[in-house]
Amino acid sequence: ISPENLVKIKKICTELTLTPVGFVVLPEAIAHLYKSEEGSPLNAIILKTGRETLELSVFKLGELAGTTEVSRSVSLVDDVVEGLSRFAGVNPLPTRFVVYNGKEGELEEVRQFLLQADWKEVNVDFLHTPQVEIFPPDKKILATALAGGSEIGGATAINVNEEENTPESTAEVAPEAVNV
Repeated sequence: ISPENLVKIKKICTELTLTPVGFVVLPEAIAHLYKSEEGSPLNAIILKTGRETLELSVFKLGELAGTTEVSRSVSLVDDVVEGLSRFAGVNPLPTRFVVYNGKEGELEEVRQFLLQADWKEVNVDFLHTPQVEIFPPDKKILATALAGGSEIGGATAINVNEEENTPESTAEVAPEAVNV
């Protein structure tokens, strides 16, 4: 947890008299949500964009192969290549990028840079040209809720009621966990 966020979390917990029971790592929460929605483990590179850094998390068959942070330079593609080069033991790399943590226009710009990149020229060995998708900012809340709910209460999915636009969680509870 970054120091500036830790201060905010402590302040909120103190003011609301809350006791935190854990935290959720966003790339892992995103991978968990994709597994819930698609029914299969995520094979993707989750790319968090920031003003000064990029964070790349590589998932193979739903398992986190690793995370690395790269300082931003003039070329986004070069920064991504630098980050991917740190995953030498992960071959072949997943051919799907999931980009998050920016404004819509910025995320679309990142998407276009990644789609237009000549990956063979920069020596990144993908099986085929990667797909690039933008993870919507409003789904970060659902991903976080599902990951937290699955850790604490065994939630397996989040169903959004379109009429009321309110999320509902679905949990499977083991019979021995139910107190009578």
